[in-house]
Amino acid sequence: MKVLQVSTYFLPVIGGLENVVHNLSKALLDRGHEVHVLASNLTLTQEKIDVERETIDGLSVLRVPCTKLRYGLEYPHAMGRSFFEGFDVVHLHAHLSPFYLSAARRAKEAGIPVLLHFMAIDGVRTHRNPGVRFFGSLFESYSMKTYRDLIDVALAKSQVDYEKLTGPYSFPNVGMLPDGCPSSYFERHDGRVFRDKFGVASEKMILFLGRLHPLKGIDVLIKAAELVVKEHPDACFIVAGPDDGMMPEITQTIEALGLGENVKTTGFLSEEEKLSALSTCRMLVIPSLSDIVEVYSTVISEAFAQKKPVIASEIGGLSARIDDGHNGFLVRPYDHEQLAHRIMQLLADEALAERMGEQGTLQVHSWDEVASMAEEIYRETLAGSR
Repeated sequence: MKVLQVSTYFLPVIGGLENVVHNLSKALLDRGHEVHVLASNLTLTQEKIDVERETIDGLSVLRVPCTKLRYGLEYPHAMGRSFFEGFDVVHLHAHLSPFYLSAARRAKEAGIPVLLHFMAIDGVRTHRNPGVRFFGSLFESYSMKTYRDLIDVALAKSQVDYEKLTGPYSFPNVGMLPDGCPSSYFERHDGRVFRDKFGVASEKMILFLGRLHPLKGIDVLIKAAELVVKEHPDACFIVAGPDDGMMPEITQTIEALGLGENVKTTGFLSEEEKLSALSTCRMLVIPSLSDIVEVYSTVISEAFAQKKPVIASEIGGLSARIDDGHNGFLVRPYDHEQLAHRIMQLLADEALAERMGEQGTLQVHSWDEVASMAEEIYRETLAGSR
């Protein structure tokens, strides 16, 4: 099959969704399909990518000039129908942007079957920014009605979104397609790679992996760390990931609370460093504050593949993936005291942490397995469109 994957951002931009699109595309390519990627020329900063066409890991990438509007919406300037002609299927990887709405329209005009992966439906309603809540909700309400006439199959990653698509939003054709995990994450890795580089000696290492964004709840984690180190003075909290506007505030909070010896920031981690960190940590913590930033959370799969328990906020897709008390713990968002309590519980009971990690790994799919699922959905979509 000739497949077009559509994502607002793509490599060299690094993030959860970008990794999903890259890994799924690569897995489909390895299975013999011709895979292209349509993305914007935007990055997470003010800079833009000035290469219109390029090949990345065997994937043909076409970038469309875009403007980033207020409240995080991306608007394409020239997305023609010709971009979609000749493909067997078009797979859109999110819904809450004019970029995806335009892509769905142009693909429909070209007569190409469209699959749309919905992410964090209604999640914008929990955003901390009132402008984002108001305008984002208006756009989502409009786009959900419009998509019903444009797409052939609605896809969900989580049970939460699946029930919304089949229930209140009443899409006729709905499927489930989870994210996968690279095969390297199921292997053991040398924790010394991470520990030696960042000077971490403590055996009680608590890991956060993600963008340093206000909705990721890092401030809540640091407040929890203050409580934890009173009982476990040798505990070490690692905040790892690229800055998305929070680093100055994080640094200031760590200094103000006197946690410089117990909370370390690393910035972006290479794949080797990330695997090493996951292999040597006691647990992964995801203290996010809004549904909109947590749909499926690939980092949960990565931690589970390494047999690590996960403590996460009871929001969005996180609550669908964490079976509270079995493969990790769910905590109330913003509640640093409950978060601290659960962290200390796992620090004090290594056997419990190991059992939870073992349970988690049973839920993880490899990217080859996910690509096989996608193939079947693509074939069914093609058969239904003829």
